[in-house]
Amino acid sequence: MEKMRFMKFYYGIITIVTILLINSSVSAQQAWTQKKGEGYFQMGSSLFNYSTAADDDYKSFDQARSITEVILSLYAEYGFTNKLTGTAVLPLHFVSSGELNSKWSGFAPEEGNLTSFGNFNLALTYRIYTKNNFVLSSKLASSMNTSDYDAATGLRTGYDAFGISPTLLAGIGSDVFFASAETGINILSGGYLNRFIFNAQIGKELTKNRRLIGVFVISTSTALGNASNEANLSLNGTSAFTSLYQNERTYYAGAFKFGYKLSDYWGLWLSIGGGYAKNIGRNPVYSLAFAYNLR
Repeated sequence: MEKMRFMKFYYGIITIVTILLINSSVSAQQAWTQKKGEGYFQMGSSLFNYSTAADDDYKSFDQARSITEVILSLYAEYGFTNKLTGTAVLPLHFVSSGELNSKWSGFAPEEGNLTSFGNFNLALTYRIYTKNNFVLSSKLASSMNTSDYDAATGLRTGYDAFGISPTLLAGIGSDVFFASAETGINILSGGYLNRFIFNAQIGKELTKNRRLIGVFVISTSTALGNASNEANLSLNGTSAFTSLYQNERTYYAGAFKFGYKLSDYWGLWLSIGGGYAKNIGRNPVYSLAFAYNLR
């Protein structure tokens, strides 16, 4: 089952469009659970820089200031039993805004920076069924209201909300190939719109020595319904000028990930993601992560 362990080297995709699939959807999109007493730990970073964003009609517009977001994240999963795995994600965000766009007119938030935690994420994944190479699991994830917001600069590190995400996961794999998918609902407090989420990935070993693996990921988070202008003004605040964590954010994204197995315990992941979105900055996101398997 060496392949199954290697598949755990997962780095949460950060799309075009947003931060870690470190908000409520950052948890690994894998149906496989850890064995009792075993675990997986990851330390990663991502870079997202943009000066244009997508509006409500998915059209690009120039922002008042460019935005740079660097995220350092700790990811851990541990097998409480052979069927039950606990997951935790702790993201630390470094967000800054640049000089004022010379073509911008009207109100603009101040230039500045913000360093704070994002939405801390906890999850439990329970393996419901397994036969041959197929596995079916359920997951309940929660995102804590641990982010920060600076009204003067419009900078945010997450949603000002508590979230619950019940999802269903399925996967199939062999020694050299795997595919998995996750779908469910992200329910947010504080008046934020709920979201439909779907994530899927397909991966294959690329070399005979079984050290290099390539993975293609698709991910979507779709706001359910529409909010009033008054609700968006209240929830988004001056972040409407920075395109950070907007209420009606929607994206359809893809990413390529490449993992290299340094040893039986250590691995390295590189990824780049991008896609189609609204109410989010436009540009690819680049990420790097180191992974460790506890056996």
